Formats: sequence, C-alpha cells, structure tokens
Amino acid sequence: MTAQKPTMPEVLTRALATLKVGIRTVVPANVVTYDPVTQSAAVQPAPRVRNGAGELVLLPQVANAPVWYPQGGGWSMTWPLLPGDPVLLLVADRHLDRFRITGTAYDPDAIRLHDLTDAVVLPGAGPAPDPATGISAVDLTISGPGGIAMRVSPAGVVSLGGTEVATQPLAIAELLHSYLTAMIASGLPVANDGGAALQTAWSTYLASNPPDAFAATRVQGI
Repeated sequence: MTAQKPTMPEVLTRALATLKVGIRTVVPANVVTYDPVTQSAAVQPAPRVRNGAGELVLLPQVANAPVWYPQGGGWSMTWPLLPGDPVLLLVADRHLDRFRITGTAYDPDAIRLHDLTDAVVLPGAGPAPDPATGISAVDLTISGPGGIAMRVSPAGVVSLGGTEVATQPLAIAELLHSYLTAMIASGLPVANDGGAALQTAWSTYLASNPPDAFAATRVQGI
C-alpha cells in the first residue's frame, strides 16, 4: 500500500514548525564568566534541545555577550555577576555588530536573524523559588548579599545600609547648625589669653565629636 502523500497545508505546517524551533527570541541562561571591564559575559543557555539523534543536549555557550545594565542620560547602574547567576538572553532579530559600536541607526550587512551570537544579557531573571528579598511596595530598594543596601522613599529619604541619611539641603543645614552651636558652647572665653582657652576647648570638642559620629546620633534606622 502506497503511503499517502502529505497535503500542501501539512507540508507548510511542518516546515513552519521546524523553522520556529530555530528562532531564538528570549532564552533563559546562566552566567559562566563575567568581565567587568568590557561588561560582557559568557553564558550557558538553559533549555536543552534535541540533536539529530533525538538526544536532549545543551545549546553551545554564548561568548562575549554584552550585559545591558540600566543606563541613559549619562547615568548608569552596574553590579557584579557571579557564575551561575540566572539571566535572560534577549536575541536581536538582526545582527548587533554595528549597533554595539555606534549605538545609532545602521544598515545591516549580515544575514543573521534571531541568532544567539546577537544576544544581550539581561540580569535579574531569578527563579521563582528564590526571589529578591526586602522588596517594598512603595520604596525603591537596592539589595546586596548582606540585605538591603539602599532604600529611597517617595518623600526622598535615602537610607544606606539600614541608616537613614539626610538628603535635603535644609536637613543638612540644620545638622551643621546644631554641630557648630554645640562646638561654640563647649568653650568660654578667658580675658587676656588671646583666645587660647577657646581654641583649646574647640579643638577638644572636634577631636571627641567628629562629624560622622555626631551625625550618627541623629539618624534613625529602617
């Protein structure tokens, strides 16, 4: 009995399915190595694929992939990446060679489409069982291995390492005013000594009350 030939719609469906398997868009991966100088990483794509023998194998590592940190307007925020850190690979639909050099409009002269060699690394794709901790519903937070490193409230109050820091000029001026007032009150003038008593008293005050220690008594933990 002759095998039935596939219809044209079936042929097209199979061809499209095969084509889609090779199209890369967003691929979860893990960091292998990270170079802070070039801000690039070697990463291992996480999904396994079937080879010609039907075996599940890992895709090749992607080398020298640029790590895209938040940046713009002359500002940037960076942090180190460690081996094993989960990331996302964002695969460009055209090659990125020229864009990585100029950062402006360009004419693609390569035929690569959705190729893993044109992927960029987006940090922060943590697994669901291990989400970031210390997240606030209202504050901007930056956390490190030791916990919350910085928190900014909607009112503009900045806390560093669990310590609230005055950021507005008025608050800083009030702190300086209190510091100088206390220093002046620490000494009394003595007649005909040329200010020696005041100088001694103020020098003693400054030595025993450095500005950072004085400020630390006037902050509030978070």
